[in-house]
Amino acid sequence: MKSLPDQEEQIINSNVQRIWEDIVYSMDQYTSDGTRSRFYSPEEILKHCHTAASIFTQLLYVPIPTIEETKKTRLHAMIYLAMTCGVQIFLKERSLSKGHLPYKVNQDEKAIRHARNKIGKALSEGIKVKPPVSQVMELFIAQLDKPHYVRKFALRGREFNSEKFESLLPAAIMWGYLLAQELIVND
Repeated sequence: MKSLPDQEEQIINSNVQRIWEDIVYSMDQYTSDGTRSRFYSPEEILKHCHTAASIFTQLLYVPIPTIEETKKTRLHAMIYLAMTCGVQIFLKERSLSKGHLPYKVNQDEKAIRHARNKIGKALSEGIKVKPPVSQVMELFIAQLDKPHYVRKFALRGREFNSEKFESLLPAAIMWGYLLAQELIVND
């Protein structure tokens, strides 16, 4: 079972702790022998995260690799995990605030394209992330932004920009969060 990180400072918001524990628990469920993952869902949103993870990955290498090359990298998997965590943060936060209200995913192509453009614009202009989302993001980034992970992102014949990675990782989490926020509607 995955363990929660050591927490040197006390988290003020109890919802942050609950969201973080739910995410870690659902990650643990992914590695169980069950037939359905609780972490990688809903697929209707995550397929868009997969595509965006390829684009984010391309931004971190010089010269820029092809989409097919990026899909085979550890960095792509890490960014996809970050986006998935963003989706999970939204789902857990929504669940707590709306009393586990059922939802559905808007799958209209026009709405999806509009959502992606809106999110891209918002992230490029900069957004203020409020607690508990920012605190859960910090816990997640603290686990991923380790030197031993970053060393594994090297790609033969390409230069990896680790400084850009540090700023792009929170953006990847927020991309997943905002996409879920845009596409999830009450059932």
